[in-house]
Amino acid sequence: MDTFFFLKLLLQLSMPPTSLVVGLIVGAVLVALGWRILGRLVATLGVAQLVLMSLHPISDPLVVSLENRARVMAAEAPGCCYDYIVVLGGAVGAPLPPGRPDPHLTEAADRVWHAARLFKQGVAPKVLLSGGNGPTIGGDLVMAEADAMRILLLDFGVPADRIVLENKSMNTIENMRGIRDIVGTAPIALITSAIHMPRAMQLARLANLNVQAFPTDWRIVPDLRPPVFGLMPAIGALNDSLTAVKEHIALMLDSRGNALKP
Repeated sequence: MDTFFFLKLLLQLSMPPTSLVVGLIVGAVLVALGWRILGRLVATLGVAQLVLMSLHPISDPLVVSLENRARVMAAEAPGCCYDYIVVLGGAVGAPLPPGRPDPHLTEAADRVWHAARLFKQGVAPKVLLSGGNGPTIGGDLVMAEADAMRILLLDFGVPADRIVLENKSMNTIENMRGIRDIVGTAPIALITSAIHMPRAMQLARLANLNVQAFPTDWRIVPDLRPPVFGLMPAIGALNDSLTAVKEHIALMLDSRGNALKP
């Protein structure tokens, strides 16, 4: 087991809701052993962490710091011309008939719409869809993310002969390796969620891709939220906090991307 596995495990245990469960269990054990004050403190910290990370005044700055970096990257990107528009997976789930006969749009489905829009604007003549994750039945992959995104892209009017698939990669590092195998040094317009763009661009540059950022799926529009709601715990804020913390930690501590260097 490598260092990243332990880092990922530690992160999982230290973030809500797992950290709340851990805090309550450890707190109960400490109380049972007679360390009541310490036990209550540990349990309280678990609850406090969950509440704080569910508040927009906590989650918004975590997300905005990443999205602002994506805005700068987008502002620096020429509007054309590229050989490929490249879309990272995580946007569309595979159909699972009969219960789910159609592709499932996740909260990141803006990526596919953005790709279709840029294609119709003439940004690039081809769209490369990258992603190999997907549901399995009996250990067999039903449909990879790239194939599921292709269905939606066809519905948006992108011709089938303009769509290229990379449907083997299981994470962003593998995305970049698979993309490089297809595009080489050709100029590409990279699409992913704004919160993920700093990490994606970091890895793309390590892979020596000729890349510019075209982020989408922006999470924070603070002017549309009445101030009073920012003081109430919200599931959306918790999700934003968790995603942003993972992105920040990956940017700072995940060294696996160094293996992408030519």
